[in-house]
Amino acid sequence: GKMYLGYDTSHDIQSQRFLHQRCHMLPFHVRSEPTLPIMFMLHSRKFQEMHERCWSVLLRALPQIKQFGLPRMTDREKEIIDAIEITSARQNPLILCWNHIKRDMKRWLTDHNLSAHCASLVQRVTSLCQVQNEHDFDSLVATLYQEWPSKILYFDKHLALDMKLRAPHWVLEKHEVGNENGVKTTFASQ
Repeated sequence: GKMYLGYDTSHDIQSQRFLHQRCHMLPFHVRSEPTLPIMFMLHSRKFQEMHERCWSVLLRALPQIKQFGLPRMTDREKEIIDAIEITSARQNPLILCWNHIKRDMKRWLTDHNLSAHCASLVQRVTSLCQVQNEHDFDSLVATLYQEWPSKILYFDKHLALDMKLRAPHWVLEKHEVGNENGVKTTFASQ
């Protein structure tokens, strides 16, 4: 399997006054704990500038990241994605963790009193991630728009494009991302 560069956020610090950014690099087929971070950053606020600084330092220390086009995997935090896009080479694919996509969908449904739809819609999102080509993705999205409650605008506004460009199976195959268990994008730390 190909190596990837994971950038993960953790709030699991005893004082809970700091956020911990962990950046690690390992083959996709490695699923053992612990992962070995190549960099970490402690900070107290979620500002894009902090992520840009972190990525700038990382890329100065390891310029091979750009040179070899390592895929970058992260969650869907806007500040993180924007910082990575600003500081990293565009030829390095940016891939989204499927667990974070599903978590975001669950959170939105719960926050909008639509928890009753949670299990079926999260399963539909998983199905979208697993499709084999863009045509099948578009077809499934069209079907899902007919089935889903009209109140569920989150997918259309926030998830659809991100998923199509950065998460489905055919995109990951193109970048040789995956493991022997069929788990395509899950942080090794989870």
